[in-house]
This record gives sequence, structure tokens and C-alpha cells, in this order.
Amino acid sequence: MFGPWLIYAGHTARRTESLLANLAVWQAAPDDQVTRLIALWTLFRLYKAAVGPASSQATYQHAARSGRSWLRHRIA
Repeated sequence: MFGPWLIYAGHTARRTESLLANLAVWQAAPDDQVTRLIALWTLFRLYKAAVGPASSQATYQHAARSGRSWLRHRIA
């Protein structure tokens, strides 16, 4: 799951998908399954932000926001 980390690092969803488009594994992945995997990745970060150690909650919250941003892009 390299894509969410690109967005986490500040890339837009459009730019992330542009970077991933050259990868054969990305080209072969069904769109609906990619979207579901991003949703799962995001939900896990939301969970960790809620119940994880206080010292890492901000990091997980930021990661969850990144995942939601990508989901909005894919669902739009």
C-alpha cells in the first residue's frame, strides 16, 4: 500500500494515481477492490487514532485524513 503514504506525504490523490499508473500491479488491480482496500486502510487508521497510544494518535489522525482524501477522489 504505497499510495496512501504518497498522499500522507503531501501528494494529491490525482498525482498519486498518476504516479501509480505506470505500475503493472496498479494497472491490473480492479478499481472497486482498490477503493475497498483504501477504505480498509483508512478505517484502521481511524481505529488506531481512537484507541492507540496518545503519543501516536495525531499521526494516525493525519493518515486517516489522507485516506479519506483519496477515497473522496476515487468515489467522486
